[in-house]
Amino acid sequence: MADGQIGAPGVFDPVAAWRQELAGLDPRSHEYGEMVRTLIDLGVDLPASSEPALDSEAPPGFIGATVLAGTLEVPARQFAHTVPPLSHKNGPYVVEATELTTDTAKRVRVVDLRPALNGELHGIAPNAADQLRVTRSFYFALRSYVDTGWSDDIVVRHGTRGSGPCYARAGSLKARAYWTPVRVVEEGGDHVMTVARVGDCGDDPNHEIDFYRRVLGIKLHKIRGGHRH
Repeated sequence: MADGQIGAPGVFDPVAAWRQELAGLDPRSHEYGEMVRTLIDLGVDLPASSEPALDSEAPPGFIGATVLAGTLEVPARQFAHTVPPLSHKNGPYVVEATELTTDTAKRVRVVDLRPALNGELHGIAPNAADQLRVTRSFYFALRSYVDTGWSDDIVVRHGTRGSGPCYARAGSLKARAYWTPVRVVEEGGDHVMTVARVGDCGDDPNHEIDFYRRVLGIKLHKIRGGHRH
């Protein structure tokens, strides 16, 4: 990484160097997204300009974002072993979707099912500042998933038939975004990878306990000092 100084002359500041290098990258590039994700994991606070845009603007790591003209149907029963509260709906979720394109011409569609869980998420969602970090982390995790077809961060359910969903970590915070690949009702044979955001969890360890219980149907014991007991 490039040299950077801050404060007293001659004192090397790696954070300043990383920010300087980040500023020289194209925000649409894969390299930009990977570097921001690394800095988040290192706990480096980034300026608001590095936040990925939402909706119709492409977030870092993607070069295009298009809100689809129609809606997608997401069958509810597929969530029975991943996000049980979402499986209780009669019929599919009919939702808008945004299609993202990478700089290697790969496509992924994103649907947001968090509104369907507003009751369960009340009181455990991230605060405004952490929400930005969580959303940013989600897009970086999504880009990695699009490239590799695999997520390193996935909820494992012992003693059940299912695993998941995946999650994106906001640096060293407990705050996380939960998401999962989904099946959709396809028309015209146009198969495009689709993922759903299913919920966000705040930084308080008790939020994680409540999220697992309310949304994932998993009981966690009290968390102390970052360890589950």
